[in-house]
Amino acid sequence: MLVSVIIPTYNRSHLILSILDALEVQTFKEFEVVISNDGSTDDTVQVIKAHQAKYPFDINILDNKNGGRSIARNEGVRHAKGDLLVFFDDDVRPNPNCIQLHVDFHEKQANCMLDGPALYDLEVVKEKGDFQWYRSNLEMSWYVKNDGPVKKERAGLVGANKSMPKALFWEVGGFDEQLTDSEDFEFAFRAMHKHNYDIYFDYRTWVYHDDYKSFEQYLNRRLEANGSSKRLVRLFPEILEHYSSKFIFKPNKWKQPIFNIFKATFFQKLTTTTFFLKCFPQKVRYKLYDIIITANTLYN
Repeated sequence: MLVSVIIPTYNRSHLILSILDALEVQTFKEFEVVISNDGSTDDTVQVIKAHQAKYPFDINILDNKNGGRSIARNEGVRHAKGDLLVFFDDDVRPNPNCIQLHVDFHEKQANCMLDGPALYDLEVVKEKGDFQWYRSNLEMSWYVKNDGPVKKERAGLVGANKSMPKALFWEVGGFDEQLTDSEDFEFAFRAMHKHNYDIYFDYRTWVYHDDYKSFEQYLNRRLEANGSSKRLVRLFPEILEHYSSKFIFKPNKWKQPIFNIFKATFFQKLTTTTFFLKCFPQKVRYKLYDIIITANTLYN
């Protein structure tokens, strides 16, 4: 089985070789790599070309105009030779058995999607400090280990690590090119609710996610994602019929004054102080992170 590994990338010249190095030591060898460059303004393409010859797999570099991740991924699939697609983001490092596990699954389960977790390298997290520990614990809690298909009320795909047959991808219609974020959720919604395809989850396919943001950077990214979620439900209001509790952008009137208080920059700055780290127990620190993030992103 020929596998096409699709990697959209944008301005990641400092990370792109990490994923290629991780692909080099995969136990499964029959794959090509399609790197879909989304109009990077750094030297991403030059870095790949300078090291391309050392890798044992074929690398097809697509140099596209900047259009967003959905367009980059769709363009990657258009140039894919394999019948099985494995999608990785450009800031992950798949474990050595990752592709083999994706392949094994699809050899047993026809016409399904497989999702896998994007975890944090705890050795790196130790160096990065308290907020990265919080984020690692938070994102670990998102993954539900389940031998059966994911329930429809939990539709979603991990953008950084997933696989599916190419025929399924195009039957569902590819990623919606109106979306530059939230496209994985919308694709999963369409696949499950409109085409009756199942999604499975295999924790063993884990990848390391080399995305270590400061608290301020994380708030900005979550605010951007929240804007994308609002756009998603404006474009596809039928999603609210199934996931109304997932898309709540305002607290009830009794909680609003509390969240308004935690929008103050004082609380953002507090999280970076030695006083905060040494005088607040971990449980309290993590709860404050939750409240500050919610106040400044979801309920902003």
